[in-house]
Amino acid sequence: MLFLSIQPFLDIKYFYQPPLLNVLPFAIPTIVRIIGIGILFLATFVTLMKNKERLFLIGYGVVVTAYTALHLYNATKFSSVSPTSFGYSVTSEIFYLIRLILPILMVVIAYKIKLSDYKFEKNHYNLEFFLISGSIVFSNLFKLGISSYSDVTITYNIFEWFNNPNMDYYYAATRGWFNFANAISGVLALIGPIVIYFLLTKRNAKNGLSFVLYFLASVMIGTKSAIYSLIIVLAGMFVLYLFTSLIQNKMQFSKSNFAFLSLALIAVIAIMPFSPSSSRESMDGQQVINRESMRSVKDLSFEAYDRAMTEAQTPDEKQKIKLNFIGEKYPLYSIIPQLITHSLPYEQDPDFWIDVMNHNRTGYYDNRQMEQLMLKRVKSTNNKSLDNWFGITYSRMSNIYVLERDFLAQYYTIGILGLMVFILPLVFLVIFGGLRILKHFHRLFNLKNASITFGLGMIFFISLYSGNILDFLIDTLILAFVLGYWLKDLNCQLNKEKRTPNFDYCANL
Repeated sequence: MLFLSIQPFLDIKYFYQPPLLNVLPFAIPTIVRIIGIGILFLATFVTLMKNKERLFLIGYGVVVTAYTALHLYNATKFSSVSPTSFGYSVTSEIFYLIRLILPILMVVIAYKIKLSDYKFEKNHYNLEFFLISGSIVFSNLFKLGISSYSDVTITYNIFEWFNNPNMDYYYAATRGWFNFANAISGVLALIGPIVIYFLLTKRNAKNGLSFVLYFLASVMIGTKSAIYSLIIVLAGMFVLYLFTSLIQNKMQFSKSNFAFLSLALIAVIAIMPFSPSSSRESMDGQQVINRESMRSVKDLSFEAYDRAMTEAQTPDEKQKIKLNFIGEKYPLYSIIPQLITHSLPYEQDPDFWIDVMNHNRTGYYDNRQMEQLMLKRVKSTNNKSLDNWFGITYSRMSNIYVLERDFLAQYYTIGILGLMVFILPLVFLVIFGGLRILKHFHRLFNLKNASITFGLGMIFFISLYSGNILDFLIDTLILAFVLGYWLKDLNCQLNKEKRTPNFDYCANL
């Protein structure tokens, strides 16, 4: 439990920037997590597992080893326009694959250990109440937190959102002191339904304060993924509560619970127009208007470029015209400097950027589209079918730009086979548990099981919507812990009713 409780601390921003980042070859939190999971898994493997289970995990280890060897072999046969192969490193790639396997090991650990509802609830509070939500709320109220959209310190707290119509969202949304706003949003989306479940079934000051902190933290992060997930969680739990209390009659309907959920939904909808996410949407809308107003200027600029290319006599002259045009005019076509100068430098692939600029004369590629376009370009330049199965490596993608769309990002980094080995087992286990609840609907469908299932589904929804979840251990380790506990608890609930040989063990949990 202690190891899980320190996960938010290990995600503090300062561990991932100098000087702490340079203390060891890799980030200190990742090394701590690898050692911690390794020790816990080894103890579980030796003391708590049956021989069949050990053989299954050994077989899985063989599959992981075979995939790793083929993935690394494919990575060495790579052609690109980059003289450094986009910073590919065998050591970094192996380290990344080790990170990917940690959540699988955590599921096994959480499934095999003895964990009571009381310990699960206690650990949940240590994790959510004190470390995540509490720190975000504190950092917002005293204007000490890091912006959700950049690395600056915020200058507006939540009270100042309502009387500053020209508020810059960069300085109003906060992730506390954590590394990535999306990663923390994923954790909150996972534990949000569980927070509400505890409050609905055990109303006390601690549970009430826990919900208030969760609610405020989700709002204060100030991103669309955070506030939309809060609305979805509240609405979903409202429906689940009505179903389990009025239709199933598995819990007593309470007018105060009904009023609480209704008021919470009304409150977040009322706050939403003043949130940084709404400010960003307004600013994005203004940028669309500005781009449209510059359309004629962009057309004239491209016409001048076309004339110059037509008049050029040699390939060298044409190349010089391309490079000069891109270097001088790319801001006019709404291209972020980092993408064109660092991620995929225009000097190395000018034709790609000419095509992008030509498209942006009348249309517009947003950041996520640009990220995917660059990865697709790098992949097509290599032009190997094996990349579909083994990916182009995480170390290359991270040096180009981390795609903010999970599953698709992992498709580019580890390929289809990598997804099947490392990522999809977590998804399949959630689906398996959900189907088991449906199969034994009358026995297993209750507010507790439904809220955990809902939370597990929400974190995958956030990963699809905003990315930066499945490659972040603060998300995947907590996800894996909840998943392992949930699967074990479903077994125990069935064993208690059937009085199977495992009944005594489950009753002692």
